[in-house]
Parts: sequence; structure tokens; C-alpha cells
Amino acid sequence: IYTFGFTDEGDNISIGKFLLQDKKLYKDIFSQHQPLTYYVSSAIQKAAPADNILLVIRRHRQFIMLFSFLWIAFLTIRFGYRLLPFLFLVELLKYYYLGHLFLAESLVIYPLAYLFCLFWQVLLHKNLSRMDAVIASLSAFFVVFNLLPVGFAVLAMIISMLVLIKKKKNLY
Repeated sequence: IYTFGFTDEGDNISIGKFLLQDKKLYKDIFSQHQPLTYYVSSAIQKAAPADNILLVIRRHRQFIMLFSFLWIAFLTIRFGYRLLPFLFLVELLKYYYLGHLFLAESLVIYPLAYLFCLFWQVLLHKNLSRMDAVIASLSAFFVVFNLLPVGFAVLAMIISMLVLIKKKKNLY
């Protein structure tokens, strides 16, 4: 259970370890992926040192579980219990789609869900708070610097929300 099931997970953890050894990303270490996943991995490895590779993998997978739990709690508090069936479905399907591994795709699903729910609220002419704007911009940053291919979807949602907010003037 604690072996590398997918090559990208091994790359993320290995490059995170190299960053802790003062290697420079894209100078000393080559990668074709966005950088934030590597920095998250190095933060996990620094915060919870492990003496063997199995424990390193375990810590990363535990981080994914904790990250998911915190986002589920936040999304439920922010958008209500009607979102729970969707979140339950995501959790059921994520093991089939390798969502329990330490991958960029595993990290961006919940920030993307937040942005989508916020976008939906703007479409329904609901008011947004300044905290929503801050969390949305942090979520957009997190998604784009983890998984760039979904950056166009994030950009489209953010621009659409800004246009609708400016049109309706519903940002407090």
C-alpha cells in the first residue's frame, strides 16, 4: 500500500527531497510539471522527517487525507450540507482515479470545487464577501501553480465572476 503507484508521485517526493538539499528547481533539477507540488512535498518532509521511504510515502498520503478532510469541512461550512453528496462521491471515486496519491491532481480538486461553487453563487446573484475574494485568489494561485492545464478553466471562471460582479455590483 505504501509503494509508488504512479511515477509522478515518486517524482514529486524525490524532487521535494532534493529541494531540501538546496538544489534549485529548473536549474539543478529538471521537471516538466508546475513547482508548487514539489514545495508542498519538501514542506511535508521537513515538518515530518522519516527514516525510510515507506514512512515518507505514508506521510504524503496522510497529508492528502488531512488536506481533503479540511477542504471538505471548509466547503461544507461555506456552502452548506447540500454539497455533501458531491463531496462523498468525489471521495468514493478518488481512489479509483489515484486521488489518494500525492499528485497535483489530488491537491487541486477541492480548490477547484470551491472556485466552481463560488462561480455558481455569482451566477445566482448571491453576495460575496471579501474573504471569498481572498480565498478565491489563493485557490486560483494554488491550482494554477500545481496543475497548469486547468488554468484556462480557472481564468474563465475568475474573469466571468469579475464581469458578473462588476455588472451586478454585489461584492461587499
